[in-house]
Amino acid sequence: MKSISIVAAAVSAALFAGLASAAAPSITDANAQVKLIISGSSAFQAAFESELGSATSSVCASGSYIKYTATVSSGSAPGLAAYTCNSQNNYFGASTGVKTVLIAYRTEGGSIYGLTPVVRAPNNKVLRLVVDSNCSYTGTAGTCAAGTSYNVVTDVVAGATSAVVDANSDMGLADLEASQFQGTNYPDASLAAKLQPALSKAERTSLNASATALVLQSFAFYVRNTASASGAALELNNLTSLSRETIGAIYSGVYNDWNQVPKNDGTSATVVSTSLPIVACRREAGSGTQVSASIFLHGTNCGGSDLFVTTGAPGNLNSVITNTSTANMRTCLTGNAGAIGYLSAEAGRTGLQMIKVDGQGVTGQTTALTAAALAPLGVATASGDYGFAYELVAVKKSGLSGDSLTLANALITTAKKQTSGPTTPNVTFLPTGDNAGNAVFPLTTPTGKQPVSCFSRSGNSCAPLNGAC
Repeated sequence: MKSISIVAAAVSAALFAGLASAAAPSITDANAQVKLIISGSSAFQAAFESELGSATSSVCASGSYIKYTATVSSGSAPGLAAYTCNSQNNYFGASTGVKTVLIAYRTEGGSIYGLTPVVRAPNNKVLRLVVDSNCSYTGTAGTCAAGTSYNVVTDVVAGATSAVVDANSDMGLADLEASQFQGTNYPDASLAAKLQPALSKAERTSLNASATALVLQSFAFYVRNTASASGAALELNNLTSLSRETIGAIYSGVYNDWNQVPKNDGTSATVVSTSLPIVACRREAGSGTQVSASIFLHGTNCGGSDLFVTTGAPGNLNSVITNTSTANMRTCLTGNAGAIGYLSAEAGRTGLQMIKVDGQGVTGQTTALTAAALAPLGVATASGDYGFAYELVAVKKSGLSGDSLTLANALITTAKKQTSGPTTPNVTFLPTGDNAGNAVFPLTTPTGKQPVSCFSRSGNSCAPLNGAC
């Protein structure tokens, strides 16, 4: 299976706009025979799309897949997507034939939107995308006019069309177990009004008990690697590795300029010799990417304190920019000189450079979201050498039934297996269940697949990676 790039889809749509006129959707909310609403992890979106959009998809018949995204006429659009396709023949049981399928996937706000709305259903509804007459597509890329502008705090689109609606989530995806989403890693009312109050201990316990671990998901640190606005040479192209301690210090405000940051080479040299102010790109509270980084760097909710700064200040960081989606984090990184940030490891692209942590992982600039480009990070994670990786979980809404339940269960089963799961470089497979026999070392990874890890966290993100080989 090949990864479907959000960027590539947009570029493709632009290229073909002059060759083919946009078409109205044939599969809509009104006529789809099977619907499933998913919310949560934006880090897993590319992996999810690699299954649905693949020519060998277990769900969608080849050539029938279309992805729709929300648009607004002003400001940033919400991270709302929907996928339509014709199912594989008899996918929903013997003699059921081909059915029309619509899957809505909300990534806006990150993992916490895959937990709170599920455990509080039917009362806690959040915005999702509807495919209707406000949508059109060309090829496999579509858009839905959602309204005039989006307010991330209230989760409301001004001038909303029928393409967006408040709804219950059927299945949530979170980058870590629910117990980690508390304290500073749970959004307050100023970030997410609909998710108040914070998850109670009983709710977190319930979510943990019903969660299914899917894969081990790797994250990585990136720096901007592109010419500055003044036309100067590449800013940080020689930066290949930083220590975990140094990265943690950057995000706690110890350094405000790259000429203060020590290289990870055993010398007293700094990353640059002349001034280059640091721009710290971070995710918001409630994002699984943010929770992962806070545990990895500061041990938050694992015996340590959350030391992440949220604003720039004299003597602190030059600038801190909080981002509410993976796509916004990429924009933050590519749009700001001296930027550093963290993303799921499939997110390499022109203008960014992944850096190693304490000399572990991979480094280099990539121009496409391809498995081949960053597969070595999967090997480093599966070998236990690279620790910035946590277990992504799925949680189904209580009472989910019928074809929607069948689809949710099938997606969970597909995602967990090396033989059928995603091939994006942010994924390695857990050494349990169907993968247990492949948890061997040295790693033996089939061509075109990601490895089965020799390590797992056994559902506890505070625990070190435990060996299984």
